[in-house]
Amino acid sequence: MVTRLVRPVALAAVGVLAGWAAPKPAVTQEALAQSSSERPLGRTLSVPVAGSEIKVDGVLDESVWRSALSLELPYEWEPGNNEPAPVRTTCFVTHDRSNLYLGCRAHDPQPGEIRAHMTDRDTPIDDDYVSFLIDTFNDQRRSYEFRVNPYGIQMDAVVSQGSQEEDLTWDTIWDSAGRIDEHGYVVEAAIPFKSLTFQPTSHEQTWGFIAGRSYPRSVRHRLRSIRTDRNDTCLLCQADKLEGFRGVRPGRDLELNPALTTSRTDRRQDISAGGLDRGTIDVEPGLFLHWGITPNVGLTGTINPDFSQVEADVAQLEVNRRFTLLFPEKRPFFLEGADFFQLAAGGGINLPLVFTRKVVDPIAGGKLIGKLGPNAIGVFVTQDEVNSLIFPGSESSADTLVEKQVTGATARYRRDIGASSTLGLTYTGREGSDYHNRVLSADGAIRLLRSNTLSFAAVHSRTRYPEAIATRFEQPVDAFSGEAFYARIQHNSRNLFSALEYRDLDPGFRGDAGFIPRVGLRGFHGGAFYTLWGSADRWYSSLVFGFVGTRLADYDGELTDQEWRFSAYYFGPLQSGAFVQTRFDKQRFGGTLFDLTRSEARVQLRPSGDVSLQVLGQVGDEIDFENVREAHVMRLSPEVSLNIGSRIVVAVSHAFERLSLEGEQIFLANLLQGRVVYHFSPRAFVRAILQYRTLDRNPELYDFPVEENVNRLFTQLLFSYEVNPRTVLFAGYSDNRLGLTEEHMTTMDRSFFLKLAYAWRP
Repeated sequence: MVTRLVRPVALAAVGVLAGWAAPKPAVTQEALAQSSSERPLGRTLSVPVAGSEIKVDGVLDESVWRSALSLELPYEWEPGNNEPAPVRTTCFVTHDRSNLYLGCRAHDPQPGEIRAHMTDRDTPIDDDYVSFLIDTFNDQRRSYEFRVNPYGIQMDAVVSQGSQEEDLTWDTIWDSAGRIDEHGYVVEAAIPFKSLTFQPTSHEQTWGFIAGRSYPRSVRHRLRSIRTDRNDTCLLCQADKLEGFRGVRPGRDLELNPALTTSRTDRRQDISAGGLDRGTIDVEPGLFLHWGITPNVGLTGTINPDFSQVEADVAQLEVNRRFTLLFPEKRPFFLEGADFFQLAAGGGINLPLVFTRKVVDPIAGGKLIGKLGPNAIGVFVTQDEVNSLIFPGSESSADTLVEKQVTGATARYRRDIGASSTLGLTYTGREGSDYHNRVLSADGAIRLLRSNTLSFAAVHSRTRYPEAIATRFEQPVDAFSGEAFYARIQHNSRNLFSALEYRDLDPGFRGDAGFIPRVGLRGFHGGAFYTLWGSADRWYSSLVFGFVGTRLADYDGELTDQEWRFSAYYFGPLQSGAFVQTRFDKQRFGGTLFDLTRSEARVQLRPSGDVSLQVLGQVGDEIDFENVREAHVMRLSPEVSLNIGSRIVVAVSHAFERLSLEGEQIFLANLLQGRVVYHFSPRAFVRAILQYRTLDRNPELYDFPVEENVNRLFTQLLFSYEVNPRTVLFAGYSDNRLGLTEEHMTTMDRSFFLKLAYAWRP
């Protein structure tokens, strides 16, 4: 809970990493003051037509660039508050009938310190880069984001103004190049108009536009082409307006993406005897279709889809947990346009009624997303071979997979109100044999002035489980219903973030298409965080102080949770940060109200572009949920990431957890994760992943029989070649090993897979 409240402040503060020896500003304060008076917010600028061909090679040597629209980036919005930029950046914009062309000259007084690495596209970039936000509908709701690092590595995303979150799963086809020279670096990009959506017209287009640059040294300086008002939560409302693009059209927006996946999995039936049973070779053809029915409405469909992940989940320690673990969605089909299905976007409502990882093994799927003026719609349907269920309670949850087909449907309508407020309706339904779960909700996020948002969600559900499932998991045998209600008001300004929310989920509420692991409680949750901003010549770039409080009760009026958390954050030179927190909790479990005190701390450091370090530690009281008693916990989680040259990335993390009773160890758990990536080129890489878990338990301190030692090892090797986001070749191997003693591990399964996909765009 504290993470959700801190996030808007902490994410902003992480970017404000001050140093003792920051570069001198490239623009004087007097010049910036003059520029401010000459360049009001929301300038209208004309984009000229390119008079000749442009070759995207990272060299702005064509004569057409001299007549292009020229934009300086004179404002540092982090860590400075519209202070003079420490380096000069000039960007250019032009177009022809087919492409939007963007180019930037990023000056650097010390080119040898430019941070640039070969990475896979859409990998979070800690490098130098330039970026462009383009609001093609000029409605201040969503924008396309394009980033390019000095090697021309691409990152593209859709940014929702409501949530201010980047949807990195949105991929389109465009061209880019970058080059480092003695003056800094140059990036160049060509974005086909058929890769964008916008309203076609015979008149001139008007698009919102913001150019940016990340300049990470001891301080991560973030620069923009516009002045940024931190007290205004609507960034796109502050964008410049580009006029021009007369006669351009978004194209037919049709893409066929045939794919072929082959795999074989060998499995062992019994760890104690026999070898691996050789699996059969599965050959699965599939087809992905995207059709832009209109420039505003797009249809996506898939037949016999390959929804497998080529990226392994980040493992989590699963010992001594009371609620079902949440693993993030990574499959592009589901993630694309995910912001359309978010309740009260930007309002902070934590009620995930739509969570597509609940779709486990789909046969087919379809999605329709569109925006017609102030009206946004989103619909998707799936047919799944497996029904994934969570049975929530006030103290704990259970889950199961039912090997029966289930049909899922989700529909959402959102109405934009004013500049950045919304009202919405959502329906989710899952239908199967003797089973259904139907959920209807109404929600809204109302922006009050520039820094305040009031949001709410009211939900009704109707559920019926198969009799055998209901009996097994102690659920009602007949159909039952339930309601949920959330209300939240939050303030987010330059110095202060605060929020107060009320939540009420009755025991009969179920959201099987989402992730709802806890019901049968009501109460308040809130907190406040105050930020002190430093400067480049001080020992800190920002200091954040805050508290969070929670009080929840079950429907019998019994207290279930009471929390008080007091925390402080420090961000400073060498991109360093520190966090300390002390929490005083009361938690009810197994009929007992436990009184707990725990402290935690985190230290992070990025002394250069090649090394990143982080350590998290926790110590204090914890509930032993398996044996229902109070115990003592110690957790330690170090992480290190190392770039070796521009092509190799090595990342290692370790999670250590020890639970003890009066000094005697109950269990000791370790999770070691390692990743090595070698990039042959911007298009090709090979990656190895290792996840090793150990669990050592003291059987004498358990009330039931347990394995004394359990060890698991997962490995994956993947080769990837991407011509573009959808024309790809993946080839890989993975295996899982299990050991019930410290000395010996047995391979339980191994898989080989190959995937080929091609994007055809007429």
